[in-house]
Amino acid sequence: MAAPLEHMLDLFGLTGGQRLAASERARNTIVTAGAGSGKTRTLVARYLGLLSEGLQPRQVVAVTFTEKAAREMRSRTRKELHQLLLKASSPAERQSWVELDAQMDSARIGTIHSLCAEILRSHPAAAGLDPRFIVVEENKTAALRAQAVQDALVWGVQQPEIMGLFSVFSIRRLEELLGTFLSKRLDVTPVSFEPGQLVKVISPALLRFLHDDATVSVHTELYEAQASHMLLDDAGDKLAAQVGELLSRLDAAETALEKDDPTGAALSLFQVRRENMKLNVGKKGHTREALQELRDRYDLLLGPWLGGSGAKDPPPDPQVEADILDVMPLLAQIYEKTLTYYRKGLDEQSGLDLDDLEAGTVTLLRDPAIRAHWQTEIAAVLVDEFQDTNARQREIILDLCGEQPGRLFVVGDARQSIYRFRGADVNVFTGLQAQIKQQ
Repeated sequence: MAAPLEHMLDLFGLTGGQRLAASERARNTIVTAGAGSGKTRTLVARYLGLLSEGLQPRQVVAVTFTEKAAREMRSRTRKELHQLLLKASSPAERQSWVELDAQMDSARIGTIHSLCAEILRSHPAAAGLDPRFIVVEENKTAALRAQAVQDALVWGVQQPEIMGLFSVFSIRRLEELLGTFLSKRLDVTPVSFEPGQLVKVISPALLRFLHDDATVSVHTELYEAQASHMLLDDAGDKLAAQVGELLSRLDAAETALEKDDPTGAALSLFQVRRENMKLNVGKKGHTREALQELRDRYDLLLGPWLGGSGAKDPPPDPQVEADILDVMPLLAQIYEKTLTYYRKGLDEQSGLDLDDLEAGTVTLLRDPAIRAHWQTEIAAVLVDEFQDTNARQREIILDLCGEQPGRLFVVGDARQSIYRFRGADVNVFTGLQAQIKQQ
């Protein structure tokens, strides 16, 4: 048999809190700490601790969110297992670790999407899929999305009834918008294009940018530098003046949103991008680096909606908003065509993208019989970097765990969430944190 849990944890050199997290079995556990604090080591200790207590590698799921991180987790787990084998205190313990090591090639240690693919392949009829489907790599899906956008625009310019769209949006802005819609296609519905929905689409986009962790961090850093008079020393006169205007306009955008004036907020933020994020002025230093980070966030989160980086991008104004409302049905038509082209590109290679994997798995696990099957199949779920999850991934993980406490163990740090571009939502992490603390 493998080493008793307490003896095995001694070999990991865990702190008191880490040891408690690795050994807790009566309730779900969340470990929150910064980079380099031993979160992943604690997860590996818990994983091997579960094996030492008699679970088989196929019964314990350990997931993370990139292929690289999954390879590192698998490698680290096997390395620690080999150390436990070498330090075994008896032939029986050594043999137990040897047998477990022989099963590790089939262990469920991987990405959330590899787990989704396994679940879908286990129920192809219920999922309505060819079990031989392939998972299309992200760089290839990005290329398919770009091609679908181009094909849809070519189609659009040949449709007389669509031409009004091109008088309101430039080709570049349409490319950005359609690409953004495709990247968030599970959240884009026909309702998104109905008259009166524009504010509901734009206002959350403005808030996402203003309340984005990176935006808040840079805003705070620049404000504190200005207040402490360090800004002038680091940036020089011209860049310091530009930052002063930037801070005022960010505040103005917040105030406009509080007064239910999304057009005013959009105009302030547009001016920030056009006039206050220039990187060819002032000294090289922390201020310029902070501006670069802020500009990158704007271009990612707001660029497709507002523009501002291009010299010919028109600023927001009420008339432009009215014009956009008029062409929303046309935008819906060209988006549907874009989606059709994209889906065709995936279907031609019997391919699913990451969104397909998540959506299909969510649907399957809502079937009580299938959910019960997987809750029997899996005894424990361990999740690394949980701050990078989205709502669908959270639903999948909780469905696998069921209602039995102690099956779920997650580690993460809200400050390190880096996959917002994939739809990761740090609120999913903080929400689960609050839920577990209430147990």
